[in-house]
Amino acid sequence: MNLLHTLEIHASQIFVGVGVFGVSLALSLAVVALVIVRLDPDHFEETRGPGRFLADRPAWQRALGIAGKNLLGFFLVILGIVLSLPGVPGQGLLTIFIGLVLLDVPGKRAIERRIIAVPAVFRACNRLRARFDKPPFTLTTGRRAKERDELADERVRLGFDPREGLGARKIPHEERTKRPLQRDT
Repeated sequence: MNLLHTLEIHASQIFVGVGVFGVSLALSLAVVALVIVRLDPDHFEETRGPGRFLADRPAWQRALGIAGKNLLGFFLVILGIVLSLPGVPGQGLLTIFIGLVLLDVPGKRAIERRIIAVPAVFRACNRLRARFDKPPFTLTTGRRAKERDELADERVRLGFDPREGLGARKIPHEERTKRPLQRDT
C-alpha cells in the first residue's frame, strides 16, 4: 500500500522522467544513425590517413569546424557522464559514445575499429547504411588480426581445440586423427 501511495503522489514526476528518457533515447539514436550514415565507407580502414573533415573548405573554415566539432564532442561527453548518474533520466553511455566519435583524441581510431569489428555491430551499421543507399563500410584486417589468425592456426596444428579458447586442453593424437580440426571463421 505504501508503494502505491508513493506512486500516486509522484506520478507526474515519473511520467516526466519516462518522457525525458524516451525523447533522449530517440534523439540519441537519430544522431547515431546520422553519424553512421554520413561517415565515409573507408572511415574504419587502418590505411586511412588523418581526418578529412571539411577538407574541401578554406583553412579558416576547417579550423572553426574542427574546433566546433571538438567542443560539441566534449559537451556531449560531459552531458553523457551527467546522464549516467543514478536518478538522472537519459542515455548516458550512448551520449558519451557520440561525443567520443566527434572528439579528436589519440587512440580514438583504434577504439572505433575494435567496436566496428564486432560482427553484429558491423552488420547493423551496414544495414542502416543500405537503408539510406550508402555503400557499406569496408574493414580490412590489420597486422594484429593476421597475427591472431596465425596463432590460432598454429594452435590447431599443435593439437589444441580452437573452440575452447586459450585455456584449451591439448587433444590427444588419437582424437585428432578421428576428427579434423578447423578454425571457426
